[in-house]
Amino acid sequence: MFMSRNVQALIPGFTDRRAERDRRSAMRQQQAALAALERHHALVELANDGTITGATPHFAALLGLAADRLAGQRYAALLEPAERDSAAGREFAFALSRGETATAQLRHTGTEGHAVVLRLQITPIPAEDDSPARTLVLADDVTDAVAQAMATAELQGQINAVRKSQAVIEFSLDGHVLDANGNFLTALGYRLDEIKGQHHSMFVDPAYRQTPEYRAFWDRLGRGEYDAGQYKRIGKGGKEIWIEASYNPIFDSAGKPFKVVKYATDITEKKNVGADHEGQLVAISKSQAVISFDMTGRVLDANDNFLSVLGYRLEDVRGQHHSLFVEPAYRDSAEYRAFWERLGRSEFDAGRYKRLGKGGKEVWIQASYNPILDPNGKPFKVVKYATDVTEQVLAAKAQEEAVAQTEEIVAAAQRNAFEQRVPLEGKTGAIERLCRGVNSIVETLEKQHAMSEALKSAVAETQRMVGAAQANDLSQRIDLDGKTGDIADLCSGLNGLMD
Repeated sequence: MFMSRNVQALIPGFTDRRAERDRRSAMRQQQAALAALERHHALVELANDGTITGATPHFAALLGLAADRLAGQRYAALLEPAERDSAAGREFAFALSRGETATAQLRHTGTEGHAVVLRLQITPIPAEDDSPARTLVLADDVTDAVAQAMATAELQGQINAVRKSQAVIEFSLDGHVLDANGNFLTALGYRLDEIKGQHHSMFVDPAYRQTPEYRAFWDRLGRGEYDAGQYKRIGKGGKEIWIEASYNPIFDSAGKPFKVVKYATDITEKKNVGADHEGQLVAISKSQAVISFDMTGRVLDANDNFLSVLGYRLEDVRGQHHSLFVEPAYRDSAEYRAFWERLGRSEFDAGRYKRLGKGGKEVWIQASYNPILDPNGKPFKVVKYATDVTEQVLAAKAQEEAVAQTEEIVAAAQRNAFEQRVPLEGKTGAIERLCRGVNSIVETLEKQHAMSEALKSAVAETQRMVGAAQANDLSQRIDLDGKTGDIADLCSGLNGLMD
């Protein structure tokens, strides 16, 4: 046994036989105890300079090494590099050099570089005669215990951090308040002494309190089942509060739940803002045509207003590409490709667009294409809000056409050409009334022009007849063909004078 001589050195000499027998008996007992210690414990013997002079197989096994390869190595070589220069590492080396009793907990490099944490009990062995002093080190593997302690400390740190940032309240399994932190009390407006011992039901709506659903909620928690979600709660004075919360059953060492801890965040303001936004979207959806696309242009969803305007059912368009709604010539154009590229870059697009409904029906919309961004700022879909302006666009086109036709007819009338009229086919409402009015004016001008020409003719014939009368030629008469009204009466009167 590699440490027998050291045990002998620990036993003082005696001069008498009895004392010698006692010394030898004690030595045998100590040697037997040491042998048992060597068989069952991790031991290593060191010189005061830290050189390993012997080690038990148990010690070598802790590091995954062979015991016969340890002798002659410096113990410091077994430690992780950072541990050698740590305060604990320096204290260990100092105790060895001074031959002092000490304890240390150091990280060693095990097989394949895995860290092994050993708790070391350092016991100096006095020198026998002139032999050099040595140190016996008993090692215990505390790697798992240290890891567990670190995990426990980390978990506790996380719990403490959560408690600082969230509202936390604890309940017994039957729902009575055990404790609550400041965040919870502030959110609900209570003091701890006002709620401790009270039932959780004080925080819920009275109508919900009596429901089977609420009883089932606590039954599940009592069975150790986790529950999480958004909950409406009632604070002091009936104040309505919304929380994002988790109810977490806590288990004892036997695996039996013994209390429930709730972690919660006050989302009342967020909920109100969300309700406001949702209300606005519902209002928009009621009044506008809405359709959404993925970033490749495929239809995700569409509301009834959109489907009604285009004449489709949802199953007709879902999964189809947006190009279904545009003219073939535009579908294959660079302009159309650029349109979707802009949307892919999160660029908003708005304007008046010509689209094709079911059966090729021409539809005009005033619309905006809105890229929707994910939490990372990346667009993941496009929502289009649109208003059907087909009637206005077609009316505007009809008006433009009527104005052009009117301008053409007026120009002709200025040239005394009254044959053309504004076509009334396809015209309705104010435009039809305007065109009828223009046609009426042209007809009046035509009549006035005809009357003017008849008057000119009558005057010329009258002048000719007067001249003839002055020459005593009473045979001349005014031709009455084409003359009507007052002009005809006037000419007939002149003819009568000549009779």
